[in-house]
Amino acid sequence: MNSIVCFRCKASVGVWILLLSFSFFQAGCIKKTNHYQNAQKEFLDNDYIGAIIELNTLIESQGTTDSALVLRSKCYLKILKPAKAFKDLKLAIDLNKDNTEAKLELGKYYVSIEDTVNARKAFDNVLLTKNKFVSEAWIEKGKINYFNDKFDSSISDFTNAIAVDSSNYLAWYYRAIMRSTFYNKNEAAPQLLLKYLDFNQAISDYGRAISIKPDFADAWYRMGLVYLNKFDGPNGIKAIDYAIILEPKNSYYYLGRADYFYRLKNYKRAIIEYSKAIEITQNDPNSYEGRASCYKALRSIELFKEDFKKAFLLRKDIKKYKEM
Repeated sequence: MNSIVCFRCKASVGVWILLLSFSFFQAGCIKKTNHYQNAQKEFLDNDYIGAIIELNTLIESQGTTDSALVLRSKCYLKILKPAKAFKDLKLAIDLNKDNTEAKLELGKYYVSIEDTVNARKAFDNVLLTKNKFVSEAWIEKGKINYFNDKFDSSISDFTNAIAVDSSNYLAWYYRAIMRSTFYNKNEAAPQLLLKYLDFNQAISDYGRAISIKPDFADAWYRMGLVYLNKFDGPNGIKAIDYAIILEPKNSYYYLGRADYFYRLKNYKRAIIEYSKAIEITQNDPNSYEGRASCYKALRSIELFKEDFKKAFLLRKDIKKYKEM
């Protein structure tokens, strides 16, 4: 009888050991979902809706944090929902008054609604701190000054951004734009920008941006344009070609390459490039106008009329859109 009892005791112990082992195995296999990390990844992948869903799940399950609110506000700004972004940013700052990123994003919110007065105040608040967001605040101020034709202040702001953090590739990039642009989107008088033109300095600044971020396609493209403006075709096309390798679906880059060949009167090659741009983006009137000009030069009148008509209709649509 005793031997039977002992056997049963040993069996019970064995069962408990197996159950405990299985429990630890389950615990090791089931990893806790990190919704914040998932949201960060989706934000970087431009999946802003997916990031918002992850952050909503995080907030519902673990409570509201200022970091989650800031990231969600950035997503809302990307999908053009500024009111929701503003609500998240104000709450984030209420939760943590030392959250400098929230103050920076608040400034970007004000920029998005064209409130430059409050935008400047928000960026100035960031400049009072000493952290990694100061350089970005200088850049944002520089962009505001640029689009308000305050070019002296703008280039000074970009230079300050570089002084604070020379590894900020965007600071080099924006200063290079200042050094290589003939006019801005506000169509400022060309003479206002001409005094800042310095192609060699622009190439140097674009080069610094690229050395920090080698896959920065737009820096490659713009550097290529500067080379072309210096009548250095080989280096210009080489840089633009590399931009296209990095972003083969960017029609704007093909358009720039097409314009170059058009200026060389290599109309057949220009037509190929304009056609590639059109294949990617069918609603850009610039591509049709460029190709129409090539057809006109080659005396292909019917094709010229066809592209010119498409360009005209697209510009008409754009005008109507802006008037809505």
